[in-house]
Amino acid sequence: MGALIAFIVTASDVMFFNIGAAFWGIVGGVVVSWLLERHDWTDPHGE
Repeated sequence: MGALIAFIVTASDVMFFNIGAAFWGIVGGVVVSWLLERHDWTDPHGE
C-alpha cells in the first residue's frame, strides 16, 4: 500500500514548502506503510 501511495503522490506532482513531489512521495509512502503494514516493520524477516 505504501508503494501505491508513493506513486500517486509523485505522479500528482504536488509541491509543499518548495519541495518537489519525489520527496513527498517517499515520505507519504513510508508513513502509510508504517501505519498500515506495521507487522513488516517490526518483523522484517517474516518470522
